[in-house]
Amino acid sequence: MEYFNGFTWALPKAFSDAIANCRFEEGDIIYDSKSAYQEWEKAVETTKYCIKIKYPKRTSRSLINEHSSVQLENWNSNVRFELMNIKEKKKKLIETTQGALFSLLWKGDFHYIELENSLVEPPLFLKDIKKNHNSILKEAIPKCKKLASGRIFFIMPYDPTNDVSMKKHQDLNEALFRMQKLKLIQLSLEESGLIKWEQVFPVITIDLFIFEDDNIEEIELIIKNLFYKPTTTSKRQAFKLSTHGILEKGY
Repeated sequence: MEYFNGFTWALPKAFSDAIANCRFEEGDIIYDSKSAYQEWEKAVETTKYCIKIKYPKRTSRSLINEHSSVQLENWNSNVRFELMNIKEKKKKLIETTQGALFSLLWKGDFHYIELENSLVEPPLFLKDIKKNHNSILKEAIPKCKKLASGRIFFIMPYDPTNDVSMKKHQDLNEALFRMQKLKLIQLSLEESGLIKWEQVFPVITIDLFIFEDDNIEEIELIIKNLFYKPTTTSKRQAFKLSTHGILEKGY
């Protein structure tokens, strides 16, 4: 079973939709250890807590795009769950916000669900990193330039729970790898050099594509052909590379 990195609690990939929408729903059961999802008899020794979501009711979660406000809207919405202390065999019903619950699973600090109003500062989502022509992503340039060792490179944020981000990652990966001598490095938020990496949505990584080819115009054209989707009414070129990532010469 695969799990998401970046969380203190163990969150299997099956929770991708819940994480993407910042909305856990009735029936979701979350443990603080990976073993609890496998063989329970052995897991009792390593598992301290279990959360069972009671509210909100389960819905058909909708797909979200890279600029969606759904995450932020759900962040401050209500959630009710049963918190079980397995070692002490105690249960407690807790009503708080999705953001407070998410922060507990992320940081491992129960203080988040004990706050009086439970209004917790949301993380920097994918749309925040891409805002203002990837202003936050620019903080990763020095580290990426060092790794590129003088070669041309392209960087973009990647959220494996976001369907649009996943498609762009896959399409770009396949297209660019048709070019010879290409290297892809996936950097964790901490490794990337982002100043506020601890405040960024924990599943996000930074994709670093490094090229041996020194034809930056050709590379930009490949990226444009993948991401630029003009409408039938388009009167002029509207493609902006900076809305997708950053293409730089490493020298």
